[in-house]
Amino acid sequence: PIPPTTKEYRDISMQLQKIAKEAGKPPVIWGMDSVHGANYLQDSTWAPSPLNIAATFNTSHAYVAGQWASHDTRVAGINWLFSP
Repeated sequence: PIPPTTKEYRDISMQLQKIAKEAGKPPVIWGMDSVHGANYLQDSTWAPSPLNIAATFNTSHAYVAGQWASHDTRVAGINWLFSP
């Protein structure tokens, strides 16, 4: 199966939030594993595994990989990120 785009994933996320709100329920909160970036999205940036990044001893690379994962996950409407 082809993974959804960021926009498609966000639309689904917003639909779930709307359903919960209309039912008088609390907001939906779920987490996503983005250790290699948001690899569940078609148009996201992928990064090497945290172990490989750590082996480079390049803290800037690790920081940027975390920023990418965070940005792509947040844009997709996910509120909780599991990532280095």
